[in-house]
Amino acid sequence: MGDVSQLGHTSALHSGQRVRTGERWHGSPAQRTDLNYLRVSSRPCGRWRRFRFSAITLICVFFLYLPLIEGGTFALLTAVPKLGTVLNPSMAAISTLALYRDALVISLVLFFGSVLIGLVFVATVPRLLSVFIKPSAVYPLFGFRDRVHRSIARITGGKFFTRLFGDSSYITGYLRWLGYDLGRVVQTGSNFGTDVGQENPYMSIIGSGTMVADGLVIVNSDVSATSFRVSPVYIGGDSFFGNNIYYPGGRAGG
Repeated sequence: MGDVSQLGHTSALHSGQRVRTGERWHGSPAQRTDLNYLRVSSRPCGRWRRFRFSAITLICVFFLYLPLIEGGTFALLTAVPKLGTVLNPSMAAISTLALYRDALVISLVLFFGSVLIGLVFVATVPRLLSVFIKPSAVYPLFGFRDRVHRSIARITGGKFFTRLFGDSSYITGYLRWLGYDLGRVVQTGSNFGTDVGQENPYMSIIGSGTMVADGLVIVNSDVSATSFRVSPVYIGGDSFFGNNIYYPGGRAGG
């Protein structure tokens, strides 16, 4: 492939094929096309910017996340002495009813407490971060807004809640809680499966009467080698999506 040439998604060059400088090809075997796959313009993005982004990430891992995990665990064991007994019981304590009673109570509190806190967290923190990302605005990679975009995608893309609420009537309520615009919901009892995801729920608009089998991923961002942008994704009403679909910006159905 020559300089500034393009090869389309899931396309393949067979033996002996060559894409010359500036040409665009797609298909399998690939053929020349006028379609431009570069959907976002470039932005300044030098080596120092890339190095700084990686360095800050490593600093956060070693000096923020790991100390918080270790300190939080120590604080929890200190604040709840019984938890230490449950996690490290003596041989005599194994045969006592109190050990299993305390283990059950602590497990229920930790699990359901984490679920409730998690629901509040995924609905508030990404929403606050989203004020820094404007629809269709082009931003350079490896900067503050890039980190914000990655954080929104990571926090709202967790699988626990979609697998908890998926394939039930609760999934539409959860997706709205997350930030989806679902319009007037036509409840089928299983509007979405257990595996649905997106990069930005606040720019995911799905029309009334749409049903998704499983494995839908809404791709809100376009990324080049130096820049990215986040755009609304529209899925028209009364559409049906099968399994394992990656859907980029645009419209379908309706």
